[in-house]
Amino acid sequence: MLEMNVRPMINLPNGEVKLGGRYQIVSYLGGGGFGQTYLAQDNHLPGQPRCVVKHLKPKLTDDESLAMAHRLFETEAQVLYRLSDFHQIPRLLAHFEENQEFYLVQEFIDGDNLSQELAPGNRFTEVQTIALLQEILAVLVYLHQHHVIHRDLKPSNLIRRRRDHRIVLIDFGAVKQLSTQIQTHGHSTRTIAIGSPGYMPSEQMAGKPRFCSDLYAVGMIGIQALTGLHPKSLPEDARTSEIIWRDRAEVSPRLGDILDKMVRYDFRERYQTALEVLADLNPLAPDRLMSLPPVDADLQTNSPETRIQMFTGFGVGSPSGSEVGIDYKTLQDLLFAKSWQAADQETQRLMLKAFERETGQLTADEIRQFPCRDLYLINYLWLHHSDGLFGFSVQQDIWKSVGGTTDAIYPALERFSKHRGKWRINSPWQRFGGRVGWRSREQWLPYGQLCFSLEAPKGHLPHWQNGEQVAALISRMDICKPYVPHIDITRKP
Repeated sequence: MLEMNVRPMINLPNGEVKLGGRYQIVSYLGGGGFGQTYLAQDNHLPGQPRCVVKHLKPKLTDDESLAMAHRLFETEAQVLYRLSDFHQIPRLLAHFEENQEFYLVQEFIDGDNLSQELAPGNRFTEVQTIALLQEILAVLVYLHQHHVIHRDLKPSNLIRRRRDHRIVLIDFGAVKQLSTQIQTHGHSTRTIAIGSPGYMPSEQMAGKPRFCSDLYAVGMIGIQALTGLHPKSLPEDARTSEIIWRDRAEVSPRLGDILDKMVRYDFRERYQTALEVLADLNPLAPDRLMSLPPVDADLQTNSPETRIQMFTGFGVGSPSGSEVGIDYKTLQDLLFAKSWQAADQETQRLMLKAFERETGQLTADEIRQFPCRDLYLINYLWLHHSDGLFGFSVQQDIWKSVGGTTDAIYPALERFSKHRGKWRINSPWQRFGGRVGWRSREQWLPYGQLCFSLEAPKGHLPHWQNGEQVAALISRMDICKPYVPHIDITRKP
């Protein structure tokens, strides 16, 4: 069910309506099936500053459902309070209940939404488009670090603030999700899609939004800026369902490739994080590098389990939070039991499952596309349960220390080195194998002869088959690095 206009729930006779004993309704701003929004003034503060009041009216009557609605409302309000610290997100000023109805009071942003700038026929230059993308993506970095998917990014939900011309994100889909849960709790099991046509990818239409669903919306905004066309006006390839747009814009091949990757029909082929997109965008605008928001100090914690929850956005036994629907509970149990060989085999199985495979080995290309949140969840499980002895980040440090890079084709180097004994010993892949204990006396050990105990060398597990895989892993770790908390729990040498 998409948002649609309905009549306001509150009559406004002479502006006499007051909510919470202090917020006087000034005018009706809009709304839909998820609730109504009003411009109001706060009569308890000097100058009676303006604010925005969102009204969520549950269609519930029984006490149990209303109690559940209250808990949902409190939980989501706390999330919005946490986000309020960022200057490009409206502050949540208050939340309250009145007559068994729910209200959120947010900061009023004085400015114009981007629908005016992106009016049909109005085209941005490439420089303007890159600047717009960078600014929106920088805010998404903050949102996603706090495990919030906006769900409804579109020009009308982006306001250019008048006082500093910065982009502010409004009208979070999380509030609509809350309203949906409140209205339907105990009465429906329907999947309700939250978002707007043209900016909403297929997985979000199915009620399963991901972080990269927000990236799809931002990509469509970028394409709209370059073409001067609303996304709904753009055709799709009948065979692949990909958006056809490049023939309608003047765009460099590099920016075109970035936007294409942001709006891939298959979410697995998209960028997975806003940081990845910024890493590719920034070289196109070296004079305009975005300063990213710092990781919230409240997210720093000494509990590895909490760290996993905070920086991956889900518990290890919750497949709903995985970017690819994987349940890591079995892996956690095996690592807790110190069943290292079984845990290594489970790790390989789960990583294949991320690409809907059951057998074989991951290719370097697959590893370079592995979901960041899942990659670091696996890494932290290994780090924590081995007391920092095993894990991808441990292998990353060793790989770089022996001269390994992220782009070399190591199988070819190995074939060449067989004709040059000295080169074989000194290649990064050979040195890495010796350091982590996979190679002894110039021979690679069979898998069954590896050391599946805490007596193993540092970085011994998880096991990899070749240097090309390791190079791809380190490349992916570098891209995903900003999602790692600034706490080192690995062992010292």
